Amino acid sequence: LNLMVDMKYGVVLGRASYGGAIAIMGLLTLIYGEWPYMLLPSEVSKSALGEFLVYPGGVLLLITGLGIATGYRVIGCASVLAVFFVLAFCFAHIPWLCMSRQYLNFGAWENGFKALALGGGALILTEWHKKSAQHQMTESRFRKASLGVILFSIPIMSFGVNHFLMIQGVVAYTPSW
Repeated sequence: LNLMVDMKYGVVLGRASYGGAIAIMGLLTLIYGEWPYMLLPSEVSKSALGEFLVYPGGVLLLITGLGIATGYRVIGCASVLAVFFVLAFCFAHIPWLCMSRQYLNFGAWENGFKALALGGGALILTEWHKKSAQHQMTESRFRKASLGVILFSIPIMSFGVNHFLMIQGVVAYTPSW
């Protein structure tokens, strides 16, 4: 029984932290009038379409982040975010990497993978927040949650590999002790 109570608070804390981070990202997007560097490649964010969509995108991030953080319509907000982040990866990062011929450079994928990890986290939220009558995972919900875990975990593993590949840069901000 205590484990279930602890798990409930852990899930609420995780949801609130994720939603708060997304809301702050949206607020900063609105304040500075620029996309976060990791969400869109700079060439895409500085294009006419990127500049046109920066304020609606900031509002979208702010509202969905607040909805997730407060627990209001979590499934809808997280679903919108999952689609938004995966579309940013597919239609901004991948074409930019291909056009700039950076697709063979593992480090160039890092920011795209950040967007993909955020989308995977949102997909996990959508599926784990749904409640069936028996509180059981159905097969389709399990598959969607598994897709979210995969979309989240592959980028996280690539970040670890990237730290070893970019060891000189990592040494600069690692304490000597």
